[in-house]
Amino acid sequence: MIQTTQSFESRGTEVRSVDVVLRDALEKLRNTAPRRLKELRDEVESDLKKLDTLLASGAPISADDFFLSLKLACEAVGVPKLVVISLEAIQKLITHGFLTGKGPDPIKPEPGRHLIDSVIETISQTAESADDTVQMHMISALLAAVTSQICEVHRHTLLLAVTTCVQIHKDSKSQPNQRMAQTALTQMLSVIMQRMELSSADMSRRADDAGWAGRDARPGGATSSRQLAQAAAAAVSSSAGANADLAQMPKGELLNDWMSSYLALKVDDVVKTAQEKGLSNAQEQVPQGKFGWCVVCRKAAQHYCVDTRDPVCGHACKYRNLERLSLVETYFGAAGMDEQGTVVAS
Repeated sequence: MIQTTQSFESRGTEVRSVDVVLRDALEKLRNTAPRRLKELRDEVESDLKKLDTLLASGAPISADDFFLSLKLACEAVGVPKLVVISLEAIQKLITHGFLTGKGPDPIKPEPGRHLIDSVIETISQTAESADDTVQMHMISALLAAVTSQICEVHRHTLLLAVTTCVQIHKDSKSQPNQRMAQTALTQMLSVIMQRMELSSADMSRRADDAGWAGRDARPGGATSSRQLAQAAAAAVSSSAGANADLAQMPKGELLNDWMSSYLALKVDDVVKTAQEKGLSNAQEQVPQGKFGWCVVCRKAAQHYCVDTRDPVCGHACKYRNLERLSLVETYFGAAGMDEQGTVVAS
């Protein structure tokens, strides 16, 4: 089992202070870094002095302020041992709640960008990523970040973390790493869906309090719940009640069913991009259709639904998806979606 934030926190007495974790990592980097990596060596020396100063003054220590040394170590081409030391340190700091990445990103200072974005990018784009040991620590660090209750990994950064694990699962030559990536993906998606469910329920309550304001703001295709309901109603006669089970399904189960399909579509985008770029050597059990894989049954999708823009294999799955989405929006409103129609996992 891959260790998550919870499994580390439960150890209690083994959780060390931030200065101990930082010093241990920085000294290992200093002792391992070759002379040619002058920028890294200088940054590590500077961080060790800064750590001593903070300890002497009794000032609070934030691991976020020491991330640059770890980033430079992850970029060390030809020195996988350095990369492993850095990834291991990042994982420990995140797991123990020392590295949060909540502040502005000093590495790429852009509006709305936080340090955690650079943390995930650093892990995902690390040097020596073909090394089996490096891959193992990449998976562990990404899992720690995504499942952390303190770090806030959202949107494109969240997708990048999932993408990286998918690529390792598909392309790694190490079977243990493939299995580890698969397990990590399962845990990530489980946590993401739990958070989306909580977010949807919270958003639904807020919508109730606001008189369902903004219900008719779904972008693209069917632009409102009313239109979706009309499209679904028109589909009922064609499907001859084949989707009656959806209305009988518990709300939570229906929401999970829909969210699972949505997340599968996101992973499909990753797989298709990798195949188009020739980055994947693995063969899919079900070959993709013109538009990928069906959002409902996962068969090859030769069509897409004009109402939802989702790939489908035929009319039956189109109608089922329409009715499912209509019910989700009836129960939860536009909850869980941002202004681009993207599911938001808090």
